[in-house]
Amino acid sequence: MALRFIDPDTTGEVEVAGVKFTVGFWPPRESERFAGQIEQLRKAADPASPEAMMLALDVHRGMVQYGVRGWTGWEGAPEAVIAEETIHGRKHKKLDDRLLDGLSLNGALEALALECLRWNNLTTQEKKTPARGEPEVPGAAA
Repeated sequence: MALRFIDPDTTGEVEVAGVKFTVGFWPPRESERFAGQIEQLRKAADPASPEAMMLALDVHRGMVQYGVRGWTGWEGAPEAVIAEETIHGRKHKKLDDRLLDGLSLNGALEALALECLRWNNLTTQEKKTPARGEPEVPGAAA
């Protein structure tokens, strides 16, 4: 099986509501937490219940908090305040709560959370690493 190293500090650009955001990978612990929360939301008997709505808000805030590294073109917004948090011995970046509130008040939190989700869930083709039982991806480095 051919593996391609993916640097955990890799970032990319996404656009939401005319603002370009720099996004990166979530810490593994947070990624697992988000996956569990998403599964809970999928199984919720009433997705419009207050409990489900609060869980959705929590997961969206977390995805953005650990996914966003900065932005350009957000008129009137301060520069991104990125703190560092050590999780399992590795430093991870984390967006300031005040800026999360600003994103929420602007109605951009959900859309940005979905962009962070897309970024953090690269496909097998993008990773160049075949899933178990799949043939190697054509053109992947050996």
